[in-house]
Amino acid sequence: MKLVILPAVLAELQAASAYYMSASNLALGRAFVAEFERAVKLVLINPTLGGVLRGAHHRYSLRRFPCGGIDQISGDELRVIALAHHRSRPAYWTLRQ
Repeated sequence: MKLVILPAVLAELQAASAYYMSASNLALGRAFVAEFERAVKLVLINPTLGGVLRGAHHRYSLRRFPCGGIDQISGDELRVIALAHHRSRPAYWTLRQ
């Protein structure tokens, strides 16, 4: 399965990591990125991991952090379309494809 991470997700990852680095310390920001990478690897192994949101969209949570990834399965492609905080702007990502 091919992994596609949208540029908007990379921007969200960078912003969240920078927040954790400035709010706490460098190690927490790095831990956030490492947890995102771990979760994406798990989803590549098991694409149906997490809860079904709408149709082919799935949501999976990151450990230690109040965020989750949202992906879409399309043919042989796993597209990560959002890295969303659990309490901020629900469903803001629905227009992304």
